[in-house]
Amino acid sequence: MGNDNDPATGKVGGRTDTLIIVSINTEQETASMLSIPRDLYVSVPGWIPNRINTVLARGESAAYPGGGIQLLKDTILYNMGIEIDHYARVDFESFQTIVNAMGGVEVAVSCALTDWRLKSPELDVLVEKIGSSTPLKRVSTPSMGIRLSGTCAPA
Repeated sequence: MGNDNDPATGKVGGRTDTLIIVSINTEQETASMLSIPRDLYVSVPGWIPNRINTVLARGESAAYPGGGIQLLKDTILYNMGIEIDHYARVDFESFQTIVNAMGGVEVAVSCALTDWRLKSPELDVLVEKIGSSTPLKRVSTPSMGIRLSGTCAPA
């Protein structure tokens, strides 16, 4: 899970902005990934339905047995029937460390994008390597929310 804590700015929000379930088949040496949309409304055990990205913070603030992580695991099990055995929690600082350890990550946008909320609303086709010199604001745009037509998507 990726959350929006940012030690560099002191922001501690606890929202899970990225939830990806990974299933690893060691016999066939394959892995499958399921990304859960952060704004997905779910039934939260013991509470009213809410967006899944609020569950972690709710469990931590309400002293849920096992904390926010356990409430999130219970919520995923209740709604999707998927039991979570292990988890990794990644904030902005951890994200930078992981990307740098991999020597950077190449991001490819296969067609031009337009978003009126950007200072420069046109984003041309590009391939850019994100690494230690890339500001986090380039890879995190929570206020933006680019909507794609379905014909192209950042890869």
